[in-house]
Amino acid sequence: MPAKASLLSSFSRLPIPKAAKGGESFSAQPIEQSSHQIAKDIEGRPAILIAISDVEGRDNPYPVALEHISIRYRVLCEITDANGASRQGRFVVVRCESNEDDLIEYFLRTMEVHISSLGLAPSCSQAASMVEKLIELFRALSQPSKRSIQGLWAELLIIAESSNPSLLLRSWHAAPDDLYDFAFEKQFIEIKSTSGPARIHHFSLEQLNPPSGAIALIASLFVERSLDGLTVIDLMERIQAQIRGDASLLAHLHRNVTLTLASDWRQAASLKFDPRLAKKSLHIYDVGSIPSVSWPVPLDVSEVKFKANLSRTAPRDILSLGKTEGLFAAIAKISVVPASV
Repeated sequence: MPAKASLLSSFSRLPIPKAAKGGESFSAQPIEQSSHQIAKDIEGRPAILIAISDVEGRDNPYPVALEHISIRYRVLCEITDANGASRQGRFVVVRCESNEDDLIEYFLRTMEVHISSLGLAPSCSQAASMVEKLIELFRALSQPSKRSIQGLWAELLIIAESSNPSLLLRSWHAAPDDLYDFAFEKQFIEIKSTSGPARIHHFSLEQLNPPSGAIALIASLFVERSLDGLTVIDLMERIQAQIRGDASLLAHLHRNVTLTLASDWRQAASLKFDPRLAKKSLHIYDVGSIPSVSWPVPLDVSEVKFKANLSRTAPRDILSLGKTEGLFAAIAKISVVPASV
């Protein structure tokens, strides 16, 4: 995943440091608007040196060693800056344990999102709380993916093209297997995408029967690969630009994408899909109009799942959503006149 240009370029310009006689050796420079450092170790690997306020403390959290990342606390480091001047200090060292370009870029992107939440002088315990979030994300890289890249791409497109990306992000599911993709108060939206010739989607019977007083909509679109299309990463960057400055939303975006992609994360930068087709093909349906089986089901039956063909189902007038509020109003202008597909 491409990292922010300034952070990645800062790392690429750092020289390989000489080995220190005492402590660990890094070449480093300050991260913008931060007291922390972007650094390079003697093996050319990137690290973030977190400047903590309680450097003299003795009770260190346990160090962490995962496949792609390691974290140690209050490490004595010798830092050489761009002018060749050296100094020593103790830092929390978060290091990428790889020289692979893809992993380096992923590491820098991840750290950029999370370092902004620490402030200028966090305590060691505050840094450890941030580390817990990193552990979750980096462990996910070796787990099976939770859903297809196509499905994730469709959700991100809806967020990026909405009139209120911040609201959509705040309403976005906390886990990839939540019942609906977006939930706000009593409004629910489920995104369904297909690359086939017909508008056929998988549903759970529970999705089509929301709680009493709630309204649920299905957003259906066609998603096809395209050499000049957009990737998941392209859409992430577009969303980040729209919500710049909101650290919690950035972290939520990054976490959802990472936990969904899991071991498929490398493909996210190469698979491209056509946003024009997706937007033109967007249809919105009330859940009550979706072909379905009887509800409620017999007492001893649960988790009913099926495929429904929506080709002969009349979609809702998207323009009418503009007269509503919340989630529904936010998606009203994505496709003003849905194409007949």
